[in-house]
Amino acid sequence: MDVRTWFYDDRTYYNYVLLNATREVYSKVQQALRSNGIKVLKAASSFRPASNGVQYKWYIRIEGENYKPPKSEQIKSIVESVLSPESQEDVAEKSRAVLQTKINSLNVEIEKLHRDIEQKTKEIENTKRLYELEIKNLQSTLSNTNSDLEQSTRTVNELRRQITDSFNLDYVVSLENQFKAQIEDLELKLQSAKQESKDRDDDFRSELNRRDIEIASLAQERDRCISELQSSQEQLTVEETGNSQALFFLAINVLLPNVEFLRSSLNFAWDNFSNSEIENVLQAIKLIDSPDMRAERVESANDWKEYHPKRVNWRIYFRQCKNKKYQVLISDKAAQKKRDEGWLKSQPKNC
Repeated sequence: MDVRTWFYDDRTYYNYVLLNATREVYSKVQQALRSNGIKVLKAASSFRPASNGVQYKWYIRIEGENYKPPKSEQIKSIVESVLSPESQEDVAEKSRAVLQTKINSLNVEIEKLHRDIEQKTKEIENTKRLYELEIKNLQSTLSNTNSDLEQSTRTVNELRRQITDSFNLDYVVSLENQFKAQIEDLELKLQSAKQESKDRDDDFRSELNRRDIEIASLAQERDRCISELQSSQEQLTVEETGNSQALFFLAINVLLPNVEFLRSSLNFAWDNFSNSEIENVLQAIKLIDSPDMRAERVESANDWKEYHPKRVNWRIYFRQCKNKKYQVLISDKAAQKKRDEGWLKSQPKNC
């Protein structure tokens, strides 16, 4: 039996035949079950994973004679007489083809990102080399300017000595002013060269930071695609575990710590109710100890109360125990009322 194509789920309160097949095959399986004496209680599209963790397209709720679960060998014989090996292989092949297409697409995208990163890296390296060359040129100019300034200073000092020796004060003052002007001009050039060097260095650092941010963004996108690729590859060889139901049960126990769910209440809700119906049931359970809860006493079990709002397919029974906690039973609204009340009556009076 390929559990991805069909599964007989007899581990819950009700017994189900789950199918991944066309509507025609789904109808044929129902006909075959009825022809072999199996009652089909309900059949529809499936929105919850089965107890084996697999999500199926259709579910068929069944019942054997005297309300007993049908034998698994009988169900297997009936269902597999309808299903063909070719249809099972087609489902598996289509699933693999879809995953392989997604993997190929991700590989192409990752390869493109690798090329983009290499291109950006080359551009940054080229820009870095150009800025380094310009900085070297500026440093060379600055060094030459310093050398010229030192030479001019030495010349001024020598002339000052000569003029001082000649005692020609007017000539000395004239030469001194002339060389002071030259020195000031050289100092201005030196200051300009320093400022230009600083501006170019700031621009270079800003450009490097921008390129680093761009590369980091590309690397992050590449890592995301690689992670998605790995996830898709794992789906080719690993069955989906279906932890949704376990997380649902855990969340309910955290949100409603003072409530004890009897029998298979949570399983029943998970298997038979939509998300909105489950939400409505939980909202009702939260109001158990509220005066706004319009509940009725169960005549055959006086310590139990029943809540069944209009236009819904469910009902809840509840009672408060000595430890201030509540016992709750979630059930179908119409199909099993007598059976539920008989079961409630058989429970110990003190909880």
